[in-house]
Amino acid sequence: MPYSHCSTLRFYHEAAIVALAFLLGCGTATLSNANPVLVTLNGTTMGTSYSVKCWQEASSIDEKELLIAIDDLLATINQQMSTYIADSELSKFNASKTEDWFAVSSETAYVVEQSIHFHEITGGASDITIGPLVQLWNFGPEKNVLDKDPKTEKLKKVLAATGCQHVAARQNPPALRKSIANLEIDLSSIAKGYAVDAVAELLIDRGITNAMVEIGGEVRTTGTRPDNNPWRIGIEKPTTINRTLHRAIPLHEMAMATSGDYRNFRESEGRKYSHLIDPKTGRPLPFRGCSVTVLAKTCLEADALATALLVMGDRNGYDWCVEHHVAALFLLHAKQGLEERATPRFQELTANTSSQPSGNVVYWPTILVTFAVFAVALTGMAIGVIVSNRRIKGSCGGLANLRDSQGRTLCEGCTDPSPECSGMSEEAETASLSHGEDTTSA
Repeated sequence: MPYSHCSTLRFYHEAAIVALAFLLGCGTATLSNANPVLVTLNGTTMGTSYSVKCWQEASSIDEKELLIAIDDLLATINQQMSTYIADSELSKFNASKTEDWFAVSSETAYVVEQSIHFHEITGGASDITIGPLVQLWNFGPEKNVLDKDPKTEKLKKVLAATGCQHVAARQNPPALRKSIANLEIDLSSIAKGYAVDAVAELLIDRGITNAMVEIGGEVRTTGTRPDNNPWRIGIEKPTTINRTLHRAIPLHEMAMATSGDYRNFRESEGRKYSHLIDPKTGRPLPFRGCSVTVLAKTCLEADALATALLVMGDRNGYDWCVEHHVAALFLLHAKQGLEERATPRFQELTANTSSQPSGNVVYWPTILVTFAVFAVALTGMAIGVIVSNRRIKGSCGGLANLRDSQGRTLCEGCTDPSPECSGMSEEAETASLSHGEDTTSA
């Protein structure tokens, strides 16, 4: 085919169309959303309720099968760590009076290992061996009034059989050991957090990377909501009157746990006592109507620390968090009303959410390159027409039905028209009539 300015114009026009199609194609790939459906699953476990919300982009979620898998996992954890199931691993260990290694699952050994770790770093504020003290003070679900103080001798005897320092755990092979024969372990202050993590990991293993898992108020999130914004989790006001939201915070790839003394307390001789037991004295802490919320990478950590910080108290607990860079929010009642004390790390994680995914993703480098190609194509079209000393109005490559003031098609305006332009005027006119504003590409 002989070279012509009209052919040159057609080349640049087609390049422009390819560039535009590339831009629109990339836009579709990055900006479109398949409107994923949020799946919500609910159930009961560990004497409380659980909720799982999740979604996937690529495929649908088999809700029935997933619910069965979650329930099976939670049932397994209960069978391992519950003190309410007589034949659970933990119940068997508690009933055993041996001081030798006692075989358990690797999961139970791991949770006990972590419990020992938090006992050490919190100076004993976190202690999984105080279950007998809780029972001694009659903090059962059926009790509303605190019984009279147990006799000093009895309290001392029970207290002597506690202490996380008397517990050991190993993984190879997984086993527990106690140095006091009648020592017992209660993992209620940490097991829910572990269970939340276990469910979250189950979802991740199944390719579900956008989820919110909650068990009894302990939460962990992965990914985002279907609108690509962070999950927002509410923190309750520490009040005994009604359930009121204090604030909601964005939670992205984080866990959150809250402990408080405003829901479970007892009264004795006109004074209120918390259900929390001071591991050092063996006595219940005075009611303060406060709560502590902790943010951490795992819910196990958040759960363990929230309880320990409540035992430490707002002042000592706050100072400990600052020293150990823990994200915690203390809510307590003061004369002027509800007082909020957020640690620097908590403020850092909740103050700026701009770094979290929000909205649809746009790949600017691709768009900029595409516009550059488009600009080059338009420039080439202009140069081709200028060199041929003709007006810029279109090209034979798709705008051939445009006409000049004398009624000629622009293909007729080429100084050296290519053979492909033969009969273009008649064809273009027919196309314009048949398809309205559509044009025909040569």
